[in-house]
Amino acid sequence: MRILVVEDEAHNREAIGDVLTRLGQTVTIAADASDAMVKLNAESFDLVLSDVRMPGMSGIDFFRAAIKMLPDSLPKFAFMTAYGRLDEAVEAMRLGALHFLSKPIRKKDLEVLIHDVGREVGSKAKDSTRGHPHEPVVVSRTFAEVIQTIDRVAPNLASVLLVGESGVGKEVLARRLHAKSARTSAPFVAFHAGAVPESLVESELFGYVKGAFTGADQDKPGLLTQANGGTFFLDEIATMPVGVQAKLLRVIQERMVQPLGATTAHPIDVRWVAATNANLKTEAERGGFRQDLLYRLSVVEVEVPPLRTRVEDILPLTQAFLEEFSRREGRAVLTLNPNVAEKLKAYPWPGNVRELRNVVERAVALATADQFDVALLPEQVNSAEKSREVRIAVGTTLQSAEDKLIEETLRMCGGDKVQAAAILGVAPRTIYRWLEKRTQV
Repeated sequence: MRILVVEDEAHNREAIGDVLTRLGQTVTIAADASDAMVKLNAESFDLVLSDVRMPGMSGIDFFRAAIKMLPDSLPKFAFMTAYGRLDEAVEAMRLGALHFLSKPIRKKDLEVLIHDVGREVGSKAKDSTRGHPHEPVVVSRTFAEVIQTIDRVAPNLASVLLVGESGVGKEVLARRLHAKSARTSAPFVAFHAGAVPESLVESELFGYVKGAFTGADQDKPGLLTQANGGTFFLDEIATMPVGVQAKLLRVIQERMVQPLGATTAHPIDVRWVAATNANLKTEAERGGFRQDLLYRLSVVEVEVPPLRTRVEDILPLTQAFLEEFSRREGRAVLTLNPNVAEKLKAYPWPGNVRELRNVVERAVALATADQFDVALLPEQVNSAEKSREVRIAVGTTLQSAEDKLIEETLRMCGGDKVQAAAILGVAPRTIYRWLEKRTQV
């Protein structure tokens, strides 16, 4: 569990922290209530173990403030005191505290506390996972706004188009839409249009009847039929062949599916969620994507920001992945070296959350100690420089400003043109053309 220890006496907080760490917990310490409020606002904890009497704000007043600050995500609270006043204990329990411990704190006291909190947290997690299995890590304001939009539209049946770079977590958001909807007990079916050969797209989507083509020796229901009553997620919709787009549009309009080789269609009821890393409006203008299908799929369009624009989310995501993969491997959760934390924040993450997840999984797999240190970072992350500011004087031409921005971005990426293009939000060919022009000059 993640435990915040709040104690003004340095010796006590270090001793308690050491015991909890040896008991397999992840511990953060705070010297007073003000420090604890900052940490509680920035991170998620399962338990807060706080002294009652501290300089400034008391532990009980801190508890009251935390209840107001985190009404929907308040961790469990336990208190410790050397004075053992009955009125303080009664007030703490009235507010919802789980335990009220007397100092000096013994290892046995902490073992009992961990057991009791673990039982309650585990029960709560089990209940919440049953309804909402995909809870993304949210710290930054920009991503919090995306989550708010997702939660607001989830209960209705409007089609949703998720737009964002590869790896930003579009499928996680699609699954959240499903989990927060009235269809949560029905199927969630995902189809990656670009991962299936063009010749098989129709049979996968619509299904077929026996004898529809060579090799069709039995009826096979399509993915759309399998999703009936639930949510159908069309990933990377821009890669879908134009001919299939027309048939898909008809399914959306008529709510009927006709398997290949069948003479009749059957009704279907799905909630449509699509995702793309392409600009579908531009694709529609040049004929690569049907305009009418775009209108049908983008009733609500949600832009998912890349990880490099929400640096605040990098370390919380890293911690979540460390816990996930450490648990999977049956080992203690790796602690994050401060130098690694700085490098993770400096790296531009062209592969977004998916790339960060892979980096953390690699670190857990390779670690021989209990720390995520610099040696476990892949070279491209380890050598990343801190993001630079590009200063452009008033009066600079637009072309010169563009040249300077591309040049500095390429330098920051060590000459990696694809990575620079991802950061700038342009196609790699734009970078290559720019370099060709520079060479000609």
